[in-house]
Amino acid sequence: MANKIGGFENRPVPTGADRPVERADARARAGQPAAATPADSSVTLTDAARRLAALERAVANVPDVDTARVEELRNAIESGRYSVDAERIATRLLDLERELASVARPAR
Repeated sequence: MANKIGGFENRPVPTGADRPVERADARARAGQPAAATPADSSVTLTDAARRLAALERAVANVPDVDTARVEELRNAIESGRYSVDAERIATRLLDLERELASVARPAR
């Protein structure tokens, strides 16, 4: 059985497509100011923001793949030395589930 929900008009949502759009860098090339800002405006970064920026720079320099580890695992698999410890994997998965459940559950 279908219930019709009434009381809402079916009209289009304005998207702003009727307004002109220009890039700020195009205005700068044309010699026009991008936006008026007060001359005395300034930005102050907190210590946490500075540490976060430093961390982001450090992480950006770390490769996405540890090629030495991949090669080590590839050699172990090819030579038959690689073994799967199913109990360790199951334990780690359960630990992760418990940790996620404790984060998702509000503290009492």
